[in-house]
Amino acid sequence: LLRRLHVRHKMPRLISYNAALSACEKGSQWRRAMALLSRVAQDAATADDISLCACISACKRGTQWTTAVDLLKSMEDARLVPTVMCYNAAVAALEQAGKLSMALQLVQLSSEQG
Repeated sequence: LLRRLHVRHKMPRLISYNAALSACEKGSQWRRAMALLSRVAQDAATADDISLCACISACKRGTQWTTAVDLLKSMEDARLVPTVMCYNAAVAALEQAGKLSMALQLVQLSSEQG
């Protein structure tokens, strides 16, 4: 679908990217989600918290805990406020990897940020 928009010389809107990112999450396609996220910037769009949260969740499903945590940190750099869902996905990725102390630190950070 996104390719068709490009072929027709129309830029996909962020909502289209977010739908595709969500599909990647559900299909455990973390590499594809990361590629789509990089295309958002190329198409002169700005990723939002929904975009990044979908990628974090895709990374969790793909057992890519370091990438999930990096994405969560990048939200601060982009001045985006991570939602509870974003934190939960990153914490779950850490738990799956056996990084329990890091997961607990992230839980504490999320509760401090409200």
